Amino acid sequence: MTEQADSSRKTSPIGALKVHPELAGTVVRRTLPHLALAAVLLILGVPLTARSLSEAPQFLNLAIIALILFLVVRQLSESWLQLARISRLLESGATEQVELILEQKGPGLIARVRSALDFSVPHTNDWEIYFAPQSSKRLFAETDFGRSLILPAVYGFDPSDPLIVRTPKGLLWLDSKDPDRTDESATLLLRAYSCYGKDKNEEAIALLNQAIAVNPKYIDAVELRGYCWQRLGLIEKSIEDFTTVLDERARSLPGVHDMSATFISRASAYMDIQEYEKALADLSAAIELTPDQMDLYLLRATVNEYLGRNAAAVTDATKCLDLAKGTTSPEELAEILIRRGMNHENEALALKDIDEAIATFPSASAFYFRACIQFRQDRYQEVIEQCTRALELNSAFEPALQLRAEAHINSGNPAAAHRDLTSLKDLQQERKQTDEA
Repeated sequence: MTEQADSSRKTSPIGALKVHPELAGTVVRRTLPHLALAAVLLILGVPLTARSLSEAPQFLNLAIIALILFLVVRQLSESWLQLARISRLLESGATEQVELILEQKGPGLIARVRSALDFSVPHTNDWEIYFAPQSSKRLFAETDFGRSLILPAVYGFDPSDPLIVRTPKGLLWLDSKDPDRTDESATLLLRAYSCYGKDKNEEAIALLNQAIAVNPKYIDAVELRGYCWQRLGLIEKSIEDFTTVLDERARSLPGVHDMSATFISRASAYMDIQEYEKALADLSAAIELTPDQMDLYLLRATVNEYLGRNAAAVTDATKCLDLAKGTTSPEELAEILIRRGMNHENEALALKDIDEAIATFPSASAFYFRACIQFRQDRYQEVIEQCTRALELNSAFEPALQLRAEAHINSGNPAAAHRDLTSLKDLQQERKQTDEA
């Protein structure tokens, strides 16, 4: 867009931020150094100068103080100019330049931003992106290798500052490294991300459909649409989009994308419709790609539990515990111990894990699961005690009320069982009314 079109908008910087408050974080990062320096000069510079030069000629004191005030004003002006620049780019879509250094790495290519001619990529940033041979050829000519390129870049609405660079042969987005873009579809995707962040999923889908119509192989747009479908409960559509993303990336962009996140997303969608075998296959694929991701093992343990594969669930939970040591909170650690304990076939081992979970982080679910094991052992008085402790932590914990009522019946106390069942019925009715509202 031309500078004339840019200046014709006459939108104030503060006005632009009111329209796009998601840029507040970007503005703070860009302007804070100038404001901080101005504050330091103002708060420390003037008093120190006045004190140290009290015996110097008056004109020298005044000159130094004037210089400090000039620097303060300059820093404040620079902050305002940065803010104005952000608002102009936001409103106009104007482009500026960055410098890419291209280096050969094996059969592929490293693209590194060594410096930038604009605020959007600080000089200290070290962007380094590997491209497989297929995408390298689509983005750059062989004559581009081994030399720096000064290229135009365009900025979007995302607060994480995605940087889209127009390479000689196509568009490169440094944030997600997908070369299958056009200017129009990239802009639509950025607007869709903004809607998705505000939970406006229908609006996001409409924008993504436009982006995909412009570029049918725009995989990032297809993937985001899958997340939107999943939020709206349209699981089959989300699975279809995630499958398209996985198939296309496996076919044309090996080595460029980490496909683990998409496998996890599709696994989650399969779990929503109780397709646990397919979810298990996707989680296994994700673990193969990212074997050190702790949460994946806990999620696969849950799926194995649904499938009745308790030994496999214990194995996954144990691996999760190994990765979690020293890196996770007591609450999360207790959750993993509960998951493993409930899948042990040996009740002594199960109780050991549950007891450790309670010692780590007492929770209603931990006391309830201990009660479940004791119920199988016909230890009804202990079941009642454990369910009571669970309900002390969470009075609306329905499974504990149900189990305590059954324990009361088996221990010959129908009146207590009736009280629990009445409370359970009241809770269920209250929950139903809340759901309907």
